[in-house]
Amino acid sequence: MWIERTTFVTAYKLPGILRWFEVISISHATISPLENAIETMSATNEKILMLINQYQRDENLPINPLSMCLNGIVDPAVMGGFANYEKAFFTEEYTHRHPEDYEKLSKLKDLIAWQVQYVLY
Repeated sequence: MWIERTTFVTAYKLPGILRWFEVISISHATISPLENAIETMSATNEKILMLINQYQRDENLPINPLSMCLNGIVDPAVMGGFANYEKAFFTEEYTHRHPEDYEKLSKLKDLIAWQVQYVLY
């Protein structure tokens, strides 16, 4: 999935008391499917780490949010999880067509490997 991200910079900080804010600059960025996958996996890993840290500090917290998060990784009901990343990016065809993405592919592999250690733990 290609994503177009638009960023607006306003003259004043948000939120504020004004009804509207003058936009002083606009920037556009196009995010490739591989970059989107990396962002998604990074966000998921941060969420897992945050939940684990919370449970280490307070063992009385309900375990349900962490188990749901891990279950979403092991058996994803929506979007197919990282199995789809394997089908899309970790093929010989993709690596031959996109040799410039070698570092990004390595980053995605590392992010997946990081998740696997916590799912299996």
